[in-house]
Amino acid sequence: MQQEFNDLVQSLRTKENEKNLASQKLHYLKEKETNLQDFLQKAEGQLKGLDESIAFTTVQIEEAEGVLETLQINLDEIKDSVDEKRRAFDEKRSAIDEIRRNNQQIQRNQFDAEKKVAVADTSIQNLQRSINQIQEERNSRDTQLAQVEAEKAEREKELAAKKESLKELQDHHERTKDQILQTQQELEQLRTELAEENRKLDSRKNEYALLKSLIDSMEGYPESIKFLHKNPEWDHKSPILQDIIYVKEEFRTAVENVLDPYLNYYVVNNLEEGLKAIQLLDRNNKGKANFFLLNQFEKNGKTFETPAGTIPATDVIEVDEQY
Repeated sequence: MQQEFNDLVQSLRTKENEKNLASQKLHYLKEKETNLQDFLQKAEGQLKGLDESIAFTTVQIEEAEGVLETLQINLDEIKDSVDEKRRAFDEKRSAIDEIRRNNQQIQRNQFDAEKKVAVADTSIQNLQRSINQIQEERNSRDTQLAQVEAEKAEREKELAAKKESLKELQDHHERTKDQILQTQQELEQLRTELAEENRKLDSRKNEYALLKSLIDSMEGYPESIKFLHKNPEWDHKSPILQDIIYVKEEFRTAVENVLDPYLNYYVVNNLEEGLKAIQLLDRNNKGKANFFLLNQFEKNGKTFETPAGTIPATDVIEVDEQY
């Protein structure tokens, strides 16, 4: 469970990193959208300026055409005047000098008019070129605007997809957080149970150490049992009756009351082992000891009737198979 918890923590960190990356990408897309909006606004301003420039140029063209028309009328009038002067030249020789001066003046005026017409033609051509250039720029701006609109629509689709993905990540993050909290609660419960089991284990260890100390020191046992237990000349591994039987706590007192006279009896394999112990005790004046001889017990398979409301002692004790 600790490993699963670590995996969940690692998965959460990964999702948080992915969330941070998605947030940064979303921030980048928002900045790009803002830049595109600014670009569109500037493009609209430039387009408006171009429209105003076209309108102003159109007015200038109309004014130039008016001036040209006026010059044309003047030219016609001048031609009429020339004809008139020519007729006057034929009719009045005396006024030839005046007519010549008038003719020269008319020629100068005609030259100026032709010069003005040439300048007007040049201006018209320049204006036409400017109009064509403005129209081309306007077409280019329209194309760029269409591309920007298409890119904006694509970015909006991507933004919607990113928002949906972010929402899914947030939902997954919440689910993962709930799982982590649940796992932490289970882990805390397991830690509590582990602490309880450790306390029980410590208690068992202390009980075991105390019992082992009592057994090693043979505290409360007769002098003869202590002597045999520590004597290397005898098989001191042979147990006494109370060391080979384990009784459930609730039945321990009842069984001990029944077996009390026999609890300190040694359990040996045969008569020879028992006699050897008796001889050791006799030589060293260490008192008496009692024995059960295993080879004298037979497994006859007899059964006994259990009175009502009672439990057979064999059902509440635990003992190794050899005993």
